[in-house]
Amino acid sequence: MCIRDRPNKLYLYVNLAGNPTNLDSIPSVVVTDQDDIVFSAYPSSSVTHVTKGVYSIDILVPTNANNDCTMYTDTWTGITINGVTRPDISLNFAMMNSLNYYDIGNNDGLPKKVAVNISGIQNKEKIKRGDIRRAIVSARIPYTVEQTQNITGLQYRLWVSEGSAELTVIDFQPVEMANNHYYFLLDTASLIPTTYYIDVLATSNLEVTTLKNVVQFDIVNQVDLRKR
Repeated sequence: MCIRDRPNKLYLYVNLAGNPTNLDSIPSVVVTDQDDIVFSAYPSSSVTHVTKGVYSIDILVPTNANNDCTMYTDTWTGITINGVTRPDISLNFAMMNSLNYYDIGNNDGLPKKVAVNISGIQNKEKIKRGDIRRAIVSARIPYTVEQTQNITGLQYRLWVSEGSAELTVIDFQPVEMANNHYYFLLDTASLIPTTYYIDVLATSNLEVTTLKNVVQFDIVNQVDLRKR
């Protein structure tokens, strides 16, 4: 789903036998409206390789009298994996109006308050060094369980404790936005065995809030796991 009159991202996720896999080359994309009229064409040079198996384009659909379509199709071409050429991939996305995105008038919007959970890494879990975890970040309205909060610009930080000091291991990095969730990939290959903590930073209406120690975990060597 995309919002009119604002920058949006469309993603293509490539998996081989259930694992994220890069294409042999960057694909290209053509976006058409519900009447099969081409809205925009993106050569491979305009497609971003986000991370392993993930590609994206930036798109902005304006509001005007000649553009009242609500459903669009993004068709990805040049899909080749390990020398095997696959058919073009056609995906659909709906457009929403921008009434809730633009607020122009005499009202000063208040910052959104947010609480976050991280799944994919259990709190105080012992993780074998070398594992790669997809950490899913769920944002919700504080003091609720299922009322989600839409916060763009989430970031995460990884740190360790040394006495009363915090030593940054990975400074604040953007949390990626997938089709229906926020996530980041954590590669533990370079992490030494110790206890790690993850903070999440949320920005809303110029207010920056750091949510401390959302989850903590231990990195252990394989020999440590065999002893348990």
